[in-house]
Amino acid sequence: MGKVGTYFHDSLNTTTVASVGTTFDVTKFHLHDLIPDQTFPNSAPLRLPGVTRKTKFASRIEGLHVRATSIAGGAAKLTCRITADVAGDFILMPDTEATISTGITTTTSGCVAYEIGIPFFGIINSDSKFYLWVKTDAGTVTLAQSCITWSE
Repeated sequence: MGKVGTYFHDSLNTTTVASVGTTFDVTKFHLHDLIPDQTFPNSAPLRLPGVTRKTKFASRIEGLHVRATSIAGGAAKLTCRITADVAGDFILMPDTEATISTGITTTTSGCVAYEIGIPFFGIINSDSKFYLWVKTDAGTVTLAQSCITWSE
């Protein structure tokens, strides 16, 4: 019997990237592996016990949540881009801008969220790594956390 329903997954990156400014910087990104190595238990049907394999991403990216801290210099918006390569040239999600929603008592911390809803099948690199790039409209922020959710 095939699967019934939708399964949601997430990739969370909490690596701190300081001084993100008004241009994309090739050294400042968050890496997301949307298909991690999978080790299957002995009970998994039609799979070899203990075998680790890598699969190609073929699902729908549902959303993106980005947390920024140390907001300074008038930064009010974040622009995000997702690429399939570390150089930032194989663009999967084009530049998308959102206003930073800051904390109620701590206005130097905030987040943006995007609903993406784009299916990706066979158009990306074989290792299923996605690179998230962020820039501001002014000033600087620290990229504190990002989460990509996807469904199958």
